[in-house]
Amino acid sequence: MANLEMHGQGNFYDPRLDNADQFAVAARAGFGHVTNTTDLITPKLAALHIYQLGIPAPDALSGTFNEAAAKRGAKIFN
Repeated sequence: MANLEMHGQGNFYDPRLDNADQFAVAARAGFGHVTNTTDLITPKLAALHIYQLGIPAPDALSGTFNEAAAKRGAKIFN
């Protein structure tokens, strides 16, 4: 995102964007293989990840999910 959509200076590799049938513009422009000599994005990713993990997830609204299935899933997950 920072590299492609926000015009940041960093390295980006996603070979899925080479699929011209799905992503014609991205494949033609080579958006799946972007390299900059000065990478100003990658060194900041660890701090961004920590920040994202610190944001609490909102509670789901009642009635928007199957509560019985969620309880069964919680037993398996935990």
